[in-house]
Amino acid sequence: LGLDVAKPDRHILGALRSFRLVHFNRWSPRSNNKPPPIPTKSELYKTMASVEEIAVNAGKHVGFVDNAIWLLCAKSGLDLSNAELTETANKAHST
Repeated sequence: LGLDVAKPDRHILGALRSFRLVHFNRWSPRSNNKPPPIPTKSELYKTMASVEEIAVNAGKHVGFVDNAIWLLCAKSGLDLSNAELTETANKAHST
């Protein structure tokens, strides 16, 4: 439809959780690469807003940032696990 918004699918949800940008109340740390069972509307909104905030700060379109994050996690992209995303975020926070 041409809307410049993030699609909060399992990849985006997992990445933003791993980056500690969005907290999910029902997400078990042992859930590996699985999204929360059923994200709340608030969690979905926070996810979309976080991607938008990244895009604004980077001077990019939301769809571009959404796609870049998706490619980090998707099997057709880098296929990084939640643990690998968390490790990457921890390294970024420590510098």
